[in-house]
Amino acid sequence: MVYGKHSLIGKMPGDNWQRFANLRTYYGFMWGHPGKKLMFMGCEIAQEHEWSHDGELDWAALGDPLRLGVQRLVHDLNRVYASEPPLHQRDAVLYRVPLGGR
Repeated sequence: MVYGKHSLIGKMPGDNWQRFANLRTYYGFMWGHPGKKLMFMGCEIAQEHEWSHDGELDWAALGDPLRLGVQRLVHDLNRVYASEPPLHQRDAVLYRVPLGGR
């Protein structure tokens, strides 16, 4: 993460409804796509500003039903991810390519 690049919700275009719909769609795609999942602090609650080590997460933002919905979605996606082995069982498999193109 590079300071000044904004949060994921901050990068979403459109009005508020579209931004949250895009974020939920992106998270669904990310959880269904192969590979490890990586989120930075605050992304699970759709925090507007990027996380700073000098402060805390904006927990009060969960008073917004759209942000609470994102948190619940991430919770549900994590539960499905953990309970369905095809989604995670090969995440850490390293593929070796033979030297010399063989």
